[in-house]
Formats: sequence, structure tokens, C-alpha cells
Amino acid sequence: MSEASRRFPTPWRADKTPGGYAIRDATGQAVAWVYSRPTLAEAMQAKVLTPDEARRIAINIARLPELLKGERSDGDTIRTSNGHVGQAVGTPRTAGSTNQTAQM
Repeated sequence: MSEASRRFPTPWRADKTPGGYAIRDATGQAVAWVYSRPTLAEAMQAKVLTPDEARRIAINIARLPELLKGERSDGDTIRTSNGHVGQAVGTPRTAGSTNQTAQM
């Protein structure tokens, strides 16, 4: 499928929003929302994610287009909209990998 015919063009990015993250395509269209609460106690009470859990999931959702193509643009990392780099959760690390964990 050509890039021009894609409904949600790549790259996707994870944007921090009040209450979680919005995953947006290259045109700015939101393709997913991941909600969180600021503290563990609030997250448990509301049965939603903590900010760290939401960040990790949002980063992995943003990686879906490149995972589905079977390629990675920069190793096993993804750059979020504010320039942070995060390793996808559950991604096996290769020898010599120098990835950083995103700090949002």
C-alpha cells in the first residue's frame, strides 16, 4: 500500500495531553487516546492507568505502523512528539543497543 493511499499516514506520535496521551498521525488526526490519573491511588480507584503506564502504551501504539511494515526507523526506539526517545515495552534488546527510556 502506498503512503499516499494510507488513511492514517506515518509517522505517528504520542502527544502528552491533560489526563493521558493522544496518538496522532502525520496530519495531526488522533488515532487513539490513552487515559491516566496522576497518582497510583487515583488510577487504582478509577481503574485506569498511571502516567508511566499510559506513556509506555502510547509509545507502543505510535510504533504500530512501522511494526506492521516489519521495519524500524531507528533501532528499537521511537521518538515522541517532544523529542524524547523511548524503548518499546516487550521489545527484545539487541547486543550493543544504546537506547534510552523516555522521561516525560
